[in-house]
Amino acid sequence: MKTEFEGLYRIRPKDYKKAARTLADAFEDYPLFSSLEYDREKRIRIMMLLFTIGMRSVQKNGAAFALSPDIDEVAGWQFVYRKKSGVSYVFYNALDIIRLANSLGARDIRKLLDIFNEVDKKISALNLPQNVAYLDTLGVKKNCQGQKRAKKLLAPVLAAFEAEQKPVFLSTNHKINVHIYEKFGFRVLKESVIKAINLPIWFMIKP
Repeated sequence: MKTEFEGLYRIRPKDYKKAARTLADAFEDYPLFSSLEYDREKRIRIMMLLFTIGMRSVQKNGAAFALSPDIDEVAGWQFVYRKKSGVSYVFYNALDIIRLANSLGARDIRKLLDIFNEVDKKISALNLPQNVAYLDTLGVKKNCQGQKRAKKLLAPVLAAFEAEQKPVFLSTNHKINVHIYEKFGFRVLKESVIKAINLPIWFMIKP
């Protein structure tokens, strides 16, 4: 799978902080994070740490892209989906554990782990194809939304997967996103609920 695409900027380690800031802005009102009972400043700080960890995780099995070095939008891909437990998803290394422990209380760390582990189990039950790729994250800064940036970000990578006849998998917690992804050729594989926070989740696959 190629990792460079015309019109896309590949996000490098030096860009992780900027990418995390963009994703924190895009997902600020996401129920998973709004359920953390902290003020906005602390919640954003926690989100940036989690998204930075996520960027490093994505780079192990795939790549992340933006439309320019400004990184006002981010798409993170695993070119071959790797099952990950809640522990491996959140705690990338010892330093991350320390940073999260300083930001989150034990209750909220346990809450996040419960959520990730529950989603992992739901994904495992889907019996996905072995070679399936995974859209790990997709976010656009609030002031850049409505400009078809997500479409420009996804189209080249999806075309490459299609040329290789490679299936692509994703999940979303927003009904409106289901209709958007359907326009890219995805279909709903299963609709479920994350019981830990009573949040709907849709698992989708293409083709």
